[in-house]
Amino acid sequence: MRSILEGSVLIAHRVQVRELESLEDTAEGEARRTLDELLRSSNRLLDIVKHAVILLQMAKSRVESISFSDTQIAIEDDGDDSHTEPSSKTDVMEMLAPLSYSSSDEEFFDAESPLEEHAAKEVIGDNEVPKARSISAEKANRVSLGVLEADFGDDDEDFDAIYDDTEESDVGNVQQQHGSVLMHLLSQVSVGMDLTKVTLPTFILERRSLLEMYADFFAHPDSFIVATDMTSPEERFISVVRYYLGAFYAARKSGVAKKPYNPILGETFRCRWDVPGLPHSGEKTVRGPFPGSDVNQLTFIAEQVSHHPPISAFYAELPSKKISLNAHIWTKSSFLGLSIGVANIGWATVKLHEFDEEYTVTFPSGYGRSIMSTPWVELGGKVTVSCLKTGYCADIEFLTKPFFGGKPHRINANVYRVGFKKPILSIRGEWNGVMTAKPLTGDEFVFVDVKQKTESKKECVAVMEQGQRESRRLWRHVTVGLKRNRISAATTAKRWIEQRQRDEARQRQEQGIVYQPILFVAKGDDWLYKDPLIT
Repeated sequence: MRSILEGSVLIAHRVQVRELESLEDTAEGEARRTLDELLRSSNRLLDIVKHAVILLQMAKSRVESISFSDTQIAIEDDGDDSHTEPSSKTDVMEMLAPLSYSSSDEEFFDAESPLEEHAAKEVIGDNEVPKARSISAEKANRVSLGVLEADFGDDDEDFDAIYDDTEESDVGNVQQQHGSVLMHLLSQVSVGMDLTKVTLPTFILERRSLLEMYADFFAHPDSFIVATDMTSPEERFISVVRYYLGAFYAARKSGVAKKPYNPILGETFRCRWDVPGLPHSGEKTVRGPFPGSDVNQLTFIAEQVSHHPPISAFYAELPSKKISLNAHIWTKSSFLGLSIGVANIGWATVKLHEFDEEYTVTFPSGYGRSIMSTPWVELGGKVTVSCLKTGYCADIEFLTKPFFGGKPHRINANVYRVGFKKPILSIRGEWNGVMTAKPLTGDEFVFVDVKQKTESKKECVAVMEQGQRESRRLWRHVTVGLKRNRISAATTAKRWIEQRQRDEARQRQEQGIVYQPILFVAKGDDWLYKDPLIT
């Protein structure tokens, strides 16, 4: 009876939300703003109710499972006193080993716990991890420490090949496969809570740093530079919009609801791409993100410039085409009941140096949906692309999937010219599929088809030739652990990175040293690359 009542309440509330959504479509001005606020409040209430219902259901299942297990054990005890403890308990403990989503100076990473101590003892062959060896500490703007790096028994691994394998396994049905982990997570959170200090389970980690994910925005370098070949301001603006809308699929193409590693303070990532249709010139760069690259290659550099709040800055350029991009993103996460939201606060500036034009773009939020069952990722929110010099602007909305029916991953975008009230171009479709455009006059046409375009492979320095703070080398033991499904080894490796950060932060504080980024400098609310392209 209680389940029927709970279901009826949810259905009634959803019907009301759907009615509000239909009214919002036709409302204008103050009425629309009022309906927007009502919808936000209604959705928050719905998330709270769903969260409460699922917690009750999971608690009930857990109690029933324990009762059933106790009955089975009692029966087995009558027949044999020599039985051993089921191995499933160890499996659950390993899955529960948390990895932090912390971005606080006061609490850098996970607190120490018996759970982590258990996870730190992964057996590899006949040897336990960790076994320490000394390495030298970096001196670049950091406190020098005597650093110990654990020997994780993976020196024979081909780290470069593992990073080149970008396929990620799905997390499956979380409630069925990781019910204990889910209960552990839900016990720490409430709707609307900032996830800054909440520990998240290991199995949701993706095998790349967030800095590398930002690099994947440039997986189509030819799309990024095409605006430089356009002859009119309107064509250039539309080309920038086309690149922007096509960039998200390359960065999140797997669709798997996993999160990249949180970059540590001072972490960097650099790479470069060959551009389809643009052969090497033979002229090499002596500065910029990747010195020694051909001037016809697109180069990229990123740095974690702040830990609290967590801010990543990145920069890309192609010298021969006189184009560059400078960006920073502050990620702020929160728990939404049945999903996790990540606000991407910040902006990017695309500069076409030959035309002295700058295009400012903002970023949508990301959502991990259905975290109680089979998680999936979507983007949502309103963003803009604008050029102050030419007056062109675009309003873009990443539409989240409605409660009833509807498709996920949809976008609506309108491009405006100064002096025109109506959009000169209307764009509709799916950011992970096909988007079509309709001009003021003329037929509709395919604007972007992200799945039909071949991605260019990024080129990185070999892992073991990278600096200690470059992403792939820094996280290599974690990456191998996840790839080989040695979850506790991955946890141990991450804890070592975290502890080193704690020690460095403590020494900086004791010596009165204020950390300064190496590659970027703060200017107002922006973070600018120190060695930008000059033409």
